[in-house]
Amino acid sequence: MGLTGGLASGKSLALETFRRAGAAVVSLDGISRELCRPGAPVLRRLERSFGSSVLRPDGCLDRARLAERVFARPDELRRLERILHPAIRAEMLRRIRRARGVVVVEVPLLFETGDPSLHRRFDATLLVRSARKLRLARARAGGMPEAQARARMAAQMPDSEKAALADVVVRNDGSRKDFVRRISEYHKAFELIRRRGSRQ
Repeated sequence: MGLTGGLASGKSLALETFRRAGAAVVSLDGISRELCRPGAPVLRRLERSFGSSVLRPDGCLDRARLAERVFARPDELRRLERILHPAIRAEMLRRIRRARGVVVVEVPLLFETGDPSLHRRFDATLLVRSARKLRLARARAGGMPEAQARARMAAQMPDSEKAALADVVVRNDGSRKDFVRRISEYHKAFELIRRRGSRQ
């Protein structure tokens, strides 16, 4: 299943809830961090393309600085995606093939990616959706400047358009407990569907 949602919508909490319920989970943000570790080929390509200013003194990628730069310049965002997306997708597919049971893949740009058919690779897609004001508050609470949060949100497809493409939409505007409960219920439903399919 493909899991997506806008900035600070709650998709990471949803992914962790699926994991705790027993699903095999894959995070594209996690894969991106691994591919950009010091000395990795992808990080060297980013340095050649964007310069050494996107690296911290310890040689790690300065993700905040790079994000601030590319989300203000659409052409540089596309250049970043051309470097990252193929490598991330290849690793995603490798991990999916190795996984067993219900597999949940967190894809922040599931519908925005340059491959318009990507979301069709999954048996189902689930969108986590929250009110814009609440998402901004969460982003600020997490330490992100409001201007940067607004720029990121502006670069993403509106939730209304993503909701029209998603198979399931889960609102995350209420309590954490209620959101976790509903995600857990969806895991049970997906697991039941998977088991029925495996017996046919």
